Amino acid sequence: MDHIQYKEQEGELLVEAGAGVMLSRLARQVSSMGYTGFEYATGIPGTLGGGVTMNAGAYGGVLKDVLIEAVVMDRVGIIFSVPVEKLAMGYRTSLVKTAGYLVLEAVISLKKGSQEENRDTMKELADRRIS
Repeated sequence: MDHIQYKEQEGELLVEAGAGVMLSRLARQVSSMGYTGFEYATGIPGTLGGGVTMNAGAYGGVLKDVLIEAVVMDRVGIIFSVPVEKLAMGYRTSLVKTAGYLVLEAVISLKKGSQEENRDTMKELADRRIS
């Protein structure tokens, strides 16, 4: 489950991606497209599914700030969509974790920004991680 689909509309990018997509890969791709709000994820070593489960974040950004909804499967195999408002996302937790759901895909929303500013932000964050 590592598909990625993009839908651009009026200064916003909706990204539907499979749970297996690496957060760092997705962050680099959307940043290079000129969309902002996900640069912090370039240094997170994990997948989108894990990121939703744990409300992944770094350097002031967290997944719940850009997440629209997650498609999950419960313990008996029922697949359904849960909007971010109902995911009870907190510090390194979510309904996905507490209920034992499996994330299949997620939709995030990003705003139009600047490729150059995104590149600068990602470099600054990488430098901070190294130091």
